[in-house]
Amino acid sequence: MFKDVPLEQQKGRYIADWLGENSEHKTHGRPIGINIAKEKGLIVDPLEEDQEFQEKVLSVFHATTVTLEVTDCMKFIENHEGKGWFLNVKIEKK
Repeated sequence: MFKDVPLEQQKGRYIADWLGENSEHKTHGRPIGINIAKEKGLIVDPLEEDQEFQEKVLSVFHATTVTLEVTDCMKFIENHEGKGWFLNVKIEKK
């Protein structure tokens, strides 16, 4: 991602440290806006610039969100052929 950028290792370390800062992000569920991502040095292309790609990304996002919210699935990895690994955890409600 940064191979053509001067001082790419320093920039990469800065971004990695920022992304890994618990006090800043607190949880995986907190979005990082495009303007902040750019300010921190990430190279970002807005989804709105490619409608077909945006629809594909949002379809995956919504399917993932629904799966995690309405099933016992806590984590999953799935490939383009529909094969995957799924971690289901039964949580008892009291």
